[in-house]
Amino acid sequence: MKYIQYLKIVIFITIFIPDISNCQDLTYKSDGNILNINIISIKDGTLIYYLPGDTTGKIFYLSTSLVDSVKYRDGRSMIFPSGDLVPETIKRNYIGIDFIETFLTWIEDFRLGPNNLHLSYEHIFKSGRTAFTVELLWSIHSYYQAWAYRWDGNWACWNGLYLSYDPFNFFTKVGINTYPFNYSLVRTGRVRFCTGGSLLLGSITKYDWDIGYLDETRDVFIAGIVWNVDAKIYLANALQIKLGLDASVIPFLVFCSPELGITLSF
Repeated sequence: MKYIQYLKIVIFITIFIPDISNCQDLTYKSDGNILNINIISIKDGTLIYYLPGDTTGKIFYLSTSLVDSVKYRDGRSMIFPSGDLVPETIKRNYIGIDFIETFLTWIEDFRLGPNNLHLSYEHIFKSGRTAFTVELLWSIHSYYQAWAYRWDGNWACWNGLYLSYDPFNFFTKVGINTYPFNYSLVRTGRVRFCTGGSLLLGSITKYDWDIGYLDETRDVFIAGIVWNVDAKIYLANALQIKLGLDASVIPFLVFCSPELGITLSF
């Protein structure tokens, strides 16, 4: 009779009392050790847990970089990648060429080809909020068009508006860009907007009239403040399409240039 009673007790424990190991979460560490713990949560790369049977309520923390996998008490499992999770970031240096100044010339006989060279360089600072920019615009071909030399030295609005900076000999621009929607170097999407200002220095061809009504031209040095709005569309991590608009603030809207080009990052 005693053996039958013992057998009933064993059967009761087996059926109605759950296995203690099933009440714990098994954590397999990278060094080969296995922890029998009760996981509270996994947040921001940290595993938060307490020890089974510990009545003090002490909470422990473990970096997920030290964990290979977790098997929960309900049968679920989670596998962690080796090393820390690093978010995708953008590169900080960009060199580019703008096609509008380079391949298009806004003259009477519209032509497509390498006419004006427009190169740019941008360095984004570590914060991701601001960047330093420098650009070079160089006139490769010059065309004598009467309208192209009509600039008479006045800085009135629309007086001598030069689309794509025609006519000019060369321009250099040095300035600062700011990224109002991106506050770090973390890659948050395919498009990255920026706006900023730059100092424009260069040489432009001025149209003159002499006493005998003979038209003459001469090269003059000019300077101005330019405001820009740009967007980079990421085709790949190292290749982008650049869209933008440059417009002079001082002198007001004398220079206005749409921009379309590509940039390479490194």
